[in-house]
Amino acid sequence: MANSIPGHILEKYPDYIDLLLNCTIACRIVYDPNPIELLKCTPFVSYSHSLNKICFSHQHNSPLIRHINPLNDIRYLIADIGQKRILAAFRGSICTSDFITDVRINSSSNAYLGKIHSGFFDRSEAVPLTYLVNKLSQGYRLILTGHSLGAAIASLITTKLILSTKAGSQHSDKILFIGFGCPLIGDQNFKNNIEKNHKNNFHFIKNEDDLVVISLDFLTNKVHSQSEIDSLANSGTFFSTLQKGMQLAKPILQTLVPRYEQFGIQFQLDKNGLKLVDTVEMDSSSKLDNLNTLLSQAYNHFIQNYFFNFECNYFSNLKCKNSSIFESITDLNLPENCTYTIRIVRSIDIYQIFISFSSIGNKENILCAKLVCADEIAYNFNDPLKDNLCFKFEVRILKIPILISPIELTIYGHFNSVKYLINFNPNIVEENANLARNNLNKLEMASKALSFGLKFLTKK
Repeated sequence: MANSIPGHILEKYPDYIDLLLNCTIACRIVYDPNPIELLKCTPFVSYSHSLNKICFSHQHNSPLIRHINPLNDIRYLIADIGQKRILAAFRGSICTSDFITDVRINSSSNAYLGKIHSGFFDRSEAVPLTYLVNKLSQGYRLILTGHSLGAAIASLITTKLILSTKAGSQHSDKILFIGFGCPLIGDQNFKNNIEKNHKNNFHFIKNEDDLVVISLDFLTNKVHSQSEIDSLANSGTFFSTLQKGMQLAKPILQTLVPRYEQFGIQFQLDKNGLKLVDTVEMDSSSKLDNLNTLLSQAYNHFIQNYFFNFECNYFSNLKCKNSSIFESITDLNLPENCTYTIRIVRSIDIYQIFISFSSIGNKENILCAKLVCADEIAYNFNDPLKDNLCFKFEVRILKIPILISPIELTIYGHFNSVKYLINFNPNIVEENANLARNNLNKLEMASKALSFGLKFLTKK
């Protein structure tokens, strides 16, 4: 028989099981390039979830975008799940940049009165909050969720909403974080600051023997414990040798591995359902000494396994043929047909092209802009927080001696992209001061040469 959801949780959140269903499905489908198509497949099509009105961010493959705008590395979806509830689900680690973020465990001091995993903190800071804050101000409940790295990002966004926005501090009772397989995030000071007033806003759910969660917790506790690091039972094995090495390197490891703490409400999930615990711990270090056990524990970290454990215990009454009709949320899209002005300046070796927008909605979701002139491509990365968006491009004259109208501008957004075909009058092309001075010098030289030639001919 499944463990019951604690009464005080159901009292505060009567729709808690429904939220768990929507959160686990959202955390699974956000890994897929096309979440809507995955929703139409088994097993999700068999459940009465509320993920029929969604939008999801896109990751662009250009290395220029990926390496310059950190927002491009973050994949998440937004869903309006009815009853004035907005759900935001963040994807876990899947690519190189994600794993680099995971291992950046050094602390980042910040406004939350504690030290935080710098990789997770930087990712969370890149996510615009305008849409979520507006929805909160309109009376919506916000449910933020994620798996693994995505859970860490979602928890820090929840923290920022509650502690750093006016709407979040006034309506913190309408904000709930539910995370799956979340690694450790912050130190004791961070934990104390959160739990002083907002412990119940954070729900961490961890599969029994989730290797990622328990190993990081185990490593932190061992490195910072006052006692010696115990060797595993079977001396001579790889893991026992590893622990002996850790003991020797302990002073160095203590400076490299911060002591992070679990915070919020902790749940342990297994085949019998959820169990409220003080902390999620590794039962025995000997579990690390068996390769088959390690593989099993690694599988326990996958979001599919979280869904399976919930499915066996809580979702059986939620089975129902789900509608295959889906509606897109366009509130985060970049608008089309915005008014712009263009200025072109020709220098000695390049054209400088300035395209300015007086106003553009959702500008915080802009990743970059691309300009195509004939076969020449130029990129621009703009600060979206500026009042006026001005994209500046440079095109080499050697490649394109004469600019020909029209030119194509593409603005890449996190949720959509818009294209403009820009026609211009060649007469608007200006010459910059250096080019004008250079041309004037050429005219003077040509005039002197002509004068000298005429004098030479006259003498003859």
